[in-house]
Amino acid sequence: MRLSTYEIILPLVATDEKQIEGYALLVNGLYGAVDVVPKEDADKLQAGNFAGLSAALRERLLLRGHITCKDEAGELTLSLAGSVSRFTEAERETIMETISQKEMFDIVKANAFFPEPEKAGKGN
Repeated sequence: MRLSTYEIILPLVATDEKQIEGYALLVNGLYGAVDVVPKEDADKLQAGNFAGLSAALRERLLLRGHITCKDEAGELTLSLAGSVSRFTEAERETIMETISQKEMFDIVKANAFFPEPEKAGKGN
């Protein structure tokens, strides 16, 4: 088990821009998960001390993607699973059999999941 590659741990800040002592904000850029945890637990996460977390919190953080049993490539593959549902069965099979992130990215890009940026001046 490890902290997600895409995890960001920030101080929790109130609407008046003052830090809320004793709490931290967990943000996972890959899954879009945002959670508030006690600062003590955030410190344990950063230190890799997952055994020091309660079982309930560990389970929640796993479900939300903050911690994972997958390597970086596995995390990325899992995040694309929702997008994969738009592919044909043959395309899905090819994606699941790819051996590199570059191959996977090329397949996703070729299927217009990342539209090209609009040209400057177009549509004026």
